[in-house]
Amino acid sequence: MEESTNNQAVSNTAVIEEPVTKWQYTTLLALTIMASLVSFVVVMIEANTR
Repeated sequence: MEESTNNQAVSNTAVIEEPVTKWQYTTLLALTIMASLVSFVVVMIEANTR
């Protein structure tokens, strides 16, 4: 039971910190854009090789 309360305390402190969440959203958006671009390039390469 003590471990769950410790995890809740850590998650609550992480939610309070605003710059960390801003960087997390920014990195998530950047990774999503990069993944979509890479998948687009792969699809274009496969279309050209057929």
